[in-house]
Amino acid sequence: MIQNPVRGAERYCACLLRVGLLVLLAASPLFGESPAFADEEPTRVCMVPFWGGVLPGGTSVEQAERLFLVDGPWGESHDERTLALRNADDSIRVLLTAFDGHVWSVELRRGGADSPREWPVSSAIPASTRFGVHQDLQLGATQAAVRKNMGEPSRVFEDKEGQTCWIYLSHLACDAYDLESGFRFDFRDGVLVAVVFWEDYS
Repeated sequence: MIQNPVRGAERYCACLLRVGLLVLLAASPLFGESPAFADEEPTRVCMVPFWGGVLPGGTSVEQAERLFLVDGPWGESHDERTLALRNADDSIRVLLTAFDGHVWSVELRRGGADSPREWPVSSAIPASTRFGVHQDLQLGATQAAVRKNMGEPSRVFEDKEGQTCWIYLSHLACDAYDLESGFRFDFRDGVLVAVVFWEDYS
């Protein structure tokens, strides 16, 4: 696929502006005293969906490979590419989804006995990882803990696997392209089993 270098540069600049805004928000004394919400839209969080050095929409496939110390293999389906990884003890699985040469979502999921053994091991994936406001959440958290940390979700639904899914939209979406971004928390029996950091590329 031939990529448009101008489009890629515009995306990169827009994402840099978003990260800069996050730094300014984090430096504000108000940011640490209450859940990070803007008053006019309490269902949107003032956080960039960023994890493991990957900024959805701003991190290229090549950069992601360097971050996770792997060289594929990427699976392909239609226009999407996916890279499935796991850490050394199979406690965490990571699924990267890419389109047009950039990663658009990062999924962290609890591993276990059903972890696919054929997934490559990445030494860059830690045994435990934290996220959320002030990095206070991790996989295995309860719904009550996520709600206390992130506030009320923008949307709640049940997926085809029977998981309860909470969507949090970000205030720091890419306005230049009218793209939404945010977080998805998947629960099973009230326990957090996966979190997805994403930006919409449609």
